[in-house]
Amino acid sequence: AVDYQCQKKLYINEYIELSFRNYPDSQEIEEIKNNIKINCNNHYQDLTSKGYSESAAFKEVIASIGNIDDIIKEYRNNHEITNDNVTVCKDLYFELNSCDLSFHPGSTFDMMITSRKPFEIIEKDDHIIIKEPTNNYSHSKIEVIVPSDIKTLDINNKSGDIEMTNININDLKISSLSGDVDIDNCTIKSASITTTSGDIDIVTNSDISYLYIKKTSGDCDIICHQNIAQMEIRSTSGDIDIVTNGYFVNYNIESVSGDIEMKINHVEGINFTYQSISGDISNRHPHVDKNPLNIKNISGDISIN
Repeated sequence: AVDYQCQKKLYINEYIELSFRNYPDSQEIEEIKNNIKINCNNHYQDLTSKGYSESAAFKEVIASIGNIDDIIKEYRNNHEITNDNVTVCKDLYFELNSCDLSFHPGSTFDMMITSRKPFEIIEKDDHIIIKEPTNNYSHSKIEVIVPSDIKTLDINNKSGDIEMTNININDLKISSLSGDVDIDNCTIKSASITTTSGDIDIVTNSDISYLYIKKTSGDCDIICHQNIAQMEIRSTSGDIDIVTNGYFVNYNIESVSGDIEMKINHVEGINFTYQSISGDISNRHPHVDKNPLNIKNISGDISIN
């Protein structure tokens, strides 16, 4: 039997190759071609899943490609966005579909976007909004260089890893369906992180006034060499490991499945409250009545060192 879907996808790739026959071979052209192939094949798959016939989906995909010169120009215009057209800001808002995002320190603000489709960038007063087009079927990448403090960093991403290193954030908000979150040696005053799938790793040398984490699956590792005043963690599945200096007002940790391990360097004034339906509980610290540490786990061990 003939696999007509595979055959149509082959025709799509051949059409794209023929469309670039008059352009010189280069790494840039090859990347553009590969991005178009991925987008077109994903588009074809999406159309056939919605009930389009193979022929109708093929015609629709070919018609959507457009002019090659315009595609190359668009790619070059949007491949890199620097501080020439983006000002230094205090607030950053990202509305993304499928994008890897990384933040690093630098002397001037700089942002490079690698994507098949152009992103919408809106500047208002002291904040910037970066929006990924909804019809962008390829996986994109954004690298951001941050020169100074960010008052607000708000990221809404459906799929993709988020990394940040050595930057200062007053208020951090992350919402992600799929992808890891890696925060290394950053100064954060307040953070709210919600994920469906993916690991969360946080290492910081600064005090955190409030940390909220809600995750469905994936491990959570937190190392704070200073203090986390208030922390709330809600987890469905995955291990939770926490290392903190220990001075805090209130900790609440709830997990359905997965081990919970905490290392607290200073335990003066802590009121331990914990419950495990299935799993062992280990606590080498005595009970005292002051600041509450509440831990609830349905399945998994609880260890406090």
